[in-house]
Amino acid sequence: RAHEKDALFITRFANFPTQIISKKGYEAAGSWEAFGRMPVGTGPYKIVEYVDSEKVVLERFEDYWGKAKASSKKVEFKYVPELSTRIAGLRTGEFDIITEIPPDQAMSIDKMEGIKILGGAIRNIYGMFFDETNDTPMKDPKVREALTLAIDRKLLVKTLFSDLTSIPNNWQMKLFGEMYLENYPGVEYNPEKAKALLKEAGYKGERIEYRSLPGYYTLEQTVAEAVTQMWQAIGLNVDLSIKENWSQINQDNETRNIINASFTAYYPDPVGQFSRRFGTNSGKAQGKFWKNSPAFNQLGKTLTTSHDLNTRRDTFREMLYIFAQDPKGMYLYNLPMIYGVRDDINWKALPIEGMDFTTNGLKE
Repeated sequence: RAHEKDALFITRFANFPTQIISKKGYEAAGSWEAFGRMPVGTGPYKIVEYVDSEKVVLERFEDYWGKAKASSKKVEFKYVPELSTRIAGLRTGEFDIITEIPPDQAMSIDKMEGIKILGGAIRNIYGMFFDETNDTPMKDPKVREALTLAIDRKLLVKTLFSDLTSIPNNWQMKLFGEMYLENYPGVEYNPEKAKALLKEAGYKGERIEYRSLPGYYTLEQTVAEAVTQMWQAIGLNVDLSIKENWSQINQDNETRNIINASFTAYYPDPVGQFSRRFGTNSGKAQGKFWKNSPAFNQLGKTLTTSHDLNTRRDTFREMLYIFAQDPKGMYLYNLPMIYGVRDDINWKALPIEGMDFTTNGLKE
């Protein structure tokens, strides 16, 4: 692989997650888990305290090499799962910024004195993975296609998210630039076709487990319940199973059929999102959730190695077409990240999961 062509060689090194970490710091930590708690990096802040499920404390690194310096002397992240507690802390001044504001409450919070709402859709598609490795109806691509057709995405965005987010044009984002297929159709909402596919597949009401982790994504449990009802409406016996952690979500047993997931665009290219999550090198595609067809894998190799724009566009189009007939997952909407911010905090929300507290993002 050292001599294999790479269409995104430069792009990879200019974006997350291709950071070069400290060898000395990693070896001193003793494990990746320990290093993750107190990492040694080259950024404008340094971690000075980490308490699991409680807080992370950063302090300005005075010798930072870059132009965008740490804007604040200290930044403290606190884990506060209850929304009401976060809002109360924002109003009293205990917190300057709070995360995960449900869209249905954003407008009322925005009207509170001294508080504003920031954020919106980020470079992430929310959806799910399908597991077709077990002896269940999920092995049939017609059942999986029916799952994708049964969802009224416009209704979800309008009623649950107050139109504060949007529906992606299939598995792609406009940040793909010249690789964005402007006129490629998204997945349609067609419950009657979904019912017909289930009949063709000989589906007889077998149980299908949908695993969800509430509280990780915005309005996650509410969305999971709504989606489950849409599936049940076409005759699918989908059982929503609420889990406590990702280990339970990913537990590999005979009842793992559908799990929730998100799909961040690490690079401004299909390789950084669609191919990264569903392509040959994806862990789930290596027999853990499914195995891709040889044709799909070959297209994925072309997408990753070709430097010809037209070839790459045609290849991506063909991959989306194959995926629609044999889906390994499905998308719902562009994931929103909505923040409550005190008016005296001059901070800009990013179109990604991260938060910028350098002089580029926070003005004091």
